[in-house]
Amino acid sequence: MADSVLPTGELIPFKEAEELIARYQKMHPGQLEGFIVGRNIVEQLLAPEGVDTVKILFGEFEDGKVNIVLYPSDKDGNRIPLRNDASAQRGEEDGGDYAADRVGTIPPGKG
Repeated sequence: MADSVLPTGELIPFKEAEELIARYQKMHPGQLEGFIVGRNIVEQLLAPEGVDTVKILFGEFEDGKVNIVLYPSDKDGNRIPLRNDASAQRGEEDGGDYAADRVGTIPPGKG
């Protein structure tokens, strides 16, 4: 049985990336092609002291739509909670316990 969480990867050539994407799309026609994560979210995820990795986990809304949830984690895989900068800018106390969710999606044929 394969590990459910694989270790961090490495940079791969653009051509190999395109081949992986094409293979996935061929095997899963009409399915969601991917997700878009904005720079602002990536920066927030990496900002807290001690962040070593970002876990990308699949989640599902009540309507069955798949999404990803991103958790900043330390070197031991422990989740590091985030503050919500938008809440802080509005003067709201947020408790500092957030993960990234509801990122953009790339529907079929739009990749």
